[in-house]
Amino acid sequence: MKNWTDEQRDAIYSKWCDDEKSISSNILVNAAAGSGKTAVLVERIINKLCSDKNSPDFCDIKNILVVTFTNAAAKEMKQRITDALNEKFLQAIDDNDVVFAEHLKNQIKSINLADITTIDAFCLKIVKNYFHLLNIDPDFKIADSAECEMIKDEIIEELFEEEYSKESFVELALRLADSRDISNLGNIIRKLYDYTRSLPAPDEWLLEKKELILSSEEDNIFYKTIKEEISNKINVAKNYLFVALRNMIKEAIPFNLKLTEDEIVDIISKNPPEEENDIYYCFGTYYLAIYNDFMLCKSLLKINDWDKMYQLFSAYEFIRLNQSPKFKNKELLIKDK
Repeated sequence: MKNWTDEQRDAIYSKWCDDEKSISSNILVNAAAGSGKTAVLVERIINKLCSDKNSPDFCDIKNILVVTFTNAAAKEMKQRITDALNEKFLQAIDDNDVVFAEHLKNQIKSINLADITTIDAFCLKIVKNYFHLLNIDPDFKIADSAECEMIKDEIIEELFEEEYSKESFVELALRLADSRDISNLGNIIRKLYDYTRSLPAPDEWLLEKKELILSSEEDNIFYKTIKEEISNKINVAKNYLFVALRNMIKEAIPFNLKLTEDEIVDIISKNPPEEENDIYYCFGTYYLAIYNDFMLCKSLLKINDWDKMYQLFSAYEFIRLNQSPKFKNKELLIKDK
């Protein structure tokens, strides 16, 4: 007899009916890989089949459903149950327990008829047996993964054709798809579909998230988090750009003073790149690009409206820079502070 741990013993024998003779209640076993879950389940099934060998009304293996995720696991489970039943049968023969031995013999014969299978195969069996109630063609077949992907592609293509007449869909496509290809939007839809299929109530989950997205910014738990994350990244970029501008100013206006941050900001505001000034003369397009990016970051941080922030950023055109700036060689005049 195996030496079961207290937790394994609880999983095997819990919970008993009021008569304390047969297992009936559902239990949930949460255990790590290699902890003996399969052995415990086999022992629980054997105890169910042999719960009262003094009664003619034994539990039948054909009345037990055992589902697994893989065919290999189902085959292993069936083999383990068969081995355990054979062991019990030989013991019953040695004990001269004819009734119990006959019961075990019948269980061994019926093992191939038992529903010890994958959940896919069990569902397929149910559909085939009750196709008339489901109002489907009895000659249906299971599509393989390649066929399923083709069907998804066809459905998404038809959906796009239907929805392109709607302004809201066009806006969605522009925001989520590549400017030259909308396949990225289809991939997002596929990923969302595949994820929701793993949920117990996918339709309810989608409706819940739809209501959350359409809720006001104050009630939307995602808005605050995303807005804070974006603001942090913009602020980091602004700080890097500010350091670059500060170094340019110190290089272009070389008076021997330690400039404060406020003074640097004041100099930046008084020396826009579209006007002729010492900084622009020294650094050219680099000053223009870094100045514009810095001012963009400042403007974005002042905006609280999501759509206005998106419109400002999407309309902004970044200046393409050369690999290295070509500095001008000219003695710069030192202006009064």
